Parts: sequence; structure tokens; C-alpha cells
Amino acid sequence: MNNSLSSPGSNPKPTLAFCGVGWMGKMRLKAVLESDLAKVLVIADPSAVCRIEALELAQQAELYDNWEETVNHPAVDGVVISTPNFLHKAQTVAALEKGKSVFCQYPPGCSAAEVEVMIEAAGKSDRLLAVDFSYRYCDAFQQTREIIDSGELGTLFAVELCFHSAMGPDKEWYYQIGQSGGGCMTDLGMHLLDFVLLALGFPDIKRVESRLYAKGKRIEGRAQAEDYGTALIDLSTGVQLTLTSSWHLHTGSAATIRAGFYGTRGAVSLQNINGSFFDFAAFLHKGASRQWLSGTPENWTDGALLDWIRRLSVNPRYDPAAENYIHSARLLDRIYEQAV
Repeated sequence: MNNSLSSPGSNPKPTLAFCGVGWMGKMRLKAVLESDLAKVLVIADPSAVCRIEALELAQQAELYDNWEETVNHPAVDGVVISTPNFLHKAQTVAALEKGKSVFCQYPPGCSAAEVEVMIEAAGKSDRLLAVDFSYRYCDAFQQTREIIDSGELGTLFAVELCFHSAMGPDKEWYYQIGQSGGGCMTDLGMHLLDFVLLALGFPDIKRVESRLYAKGKRIEGRAQAEDYGTALIDLSTGVQLTLTSSWHLHTGSAATIRAGFYGTRGAVSLQNINGSFFDFAAFLHKGASRQWLSGTPENWTDGALLDWIRRLSVNPRYDPAAENYIHSARLLDRIYEQAV
């Protein structure tokens, strides 16, 4: 481990390794370089094409074709993991055991059991662990959360969520359940589950009913990667949560993303704009009236990563907030378990 970050409060630029530089990994790499918050020392990817493209961005970085180099490098403070889902647990645990902090692409693991192992490893190593739940950093999502926290909605009793992608993933591993851990519910729905549980204070889950489909046919659990799923979830607070998610659904739009929170004195909602995965608006509803809260174009997609780097530069030690990642993972497990 780089000794400059061995204790809190030193505040130097962290040194990073990137494990996986496909489309998402390159996006995150570019964001780090543009922010100038950290130094990129190491890049690892089995694809020579990906390595060369990444080197064009980070010209001083060392290149490797195996991920083990990212966790073994003595000068690296933190590892950014952007690899297929089934690799996340092993790579995260290996990095933590070598004294590196970790920023992991979502989902953190292919099951709640894997996420528990990752969190335990972070605690034992006393290193900072964060997951790329980037929607937490979108202004429309934050404005929605502020309204919920204010109590203006009265007693909250219902939440409606949907996340549809008409295109779906373009990598074959997403459709292989052993590599992805799940289909559209894992790829898309987990983002909204994480946000809702965070916004509502991580309540206990009382009951889950779910239905999963693949190419129009009902499937059970994680038998294969679902391309359509619905879930009805009862929370311990009395709130009923509904979630619908899909790949390749004929929606007439590249993406349809909505979240509505309904209370006895009002409602708050957010939705994507013109089929975008990145542009959102939030509204406060009272009866038939609607008040605009947020909708200014912004670059929020790298917020989780940049926040992790800022925290890493100040204090690389374990943050117990990482333990909250288990809540969405456990709920996702129950959605698959109840799909029969």
C-alpha cells in the first residue's frame, strides 16, 4: 500500500489501478483523469484493444493483461473494478486483502452472500469500499429524497418504480446467468431498489411477490437471465413498493425510468427525459397540480466514483456505510427466490 494514505487526514492524491477498461471502465477512467483527483498508475484488461484505447487516455499508466497486477502493485492505494459481475467478489476481496481500497461497479456481487463476503473483507482490512450506485448522485434523485425527508408528503404508503431499456446490454455475458447473476432486475432494477431503500432509511422487508420472464415465457428464480420482471414488495413501514424492469421491451423509447412516492398529503416523482439514461426531471404533486423541482442538464454519472476518491484522499479506512449495500442485495435475492 502507498504509505501516503496509510493514515487519515494526509490528503494527497490517491494512486489508482483500473481493473477492466471496457465501455464502462473507460468512462470511469476518463472521469478520473479529467477530475485530476487521482493518479492512474495501472490498467489491466484481458483485451489488447481495450488496453490500447485506455492507454490513449492515461499515457503514463502501466498495462497488464491480468487483473492480479492491480491488487499486487505496491504503489496502488485503490482499485476501480469494472469487470463482469461474476468477477466482482473475488477481485474486490483480493484487493482488500492486499490493503487496497475498492470502488466496484454495480452490482457488488451476484448474490447477497457474495456482498456479505465483500463487506466483511473491507471491515477486516480496514479499507474503504464503495459501489457504483451512481443514481444516488443525480440531482433529480437527490431532490426527490429531500422532499421525502421533509415530511411534506405526509404518511408515505406507496412507491412505484420502473426501469425499461429497449436496447438491453450488448455484451453476451449479461445473458449468461452464471456470469451476470441475473437479468434486467439485476442490471437495471437494482439501481432503483438501492435508491428507494436509501431514501426510506433501509426498512425491513415483510413480503415479496415476483414474476420473471425470458422471451415471453415465465421462468423460475435465476434459471436464466430474465428480460422482464415485476415485483410487489411490502415494507415493514407499511409502504407497498412495486417494481417493473425490462430489456428489449417495445416501449417506443430507448429508456423509460420512473419513480413515484405517494403520501397522504402529496407525492413526488422523477422521470427520465426524452428516453435518456442520463437526463431526469423531478416534480412535486399536490392533487392535479405539479411543481417542477429539478431538471437542469448535469454530469452526475461519475458522482459515486469521484466521491469515493475524495473520501479516499482524506481517510482510506473502512466506512461502516458500506454495510448498507447488503439491503438491496438481499431484496434482489428475495425477488428471484419468490419467482416461481
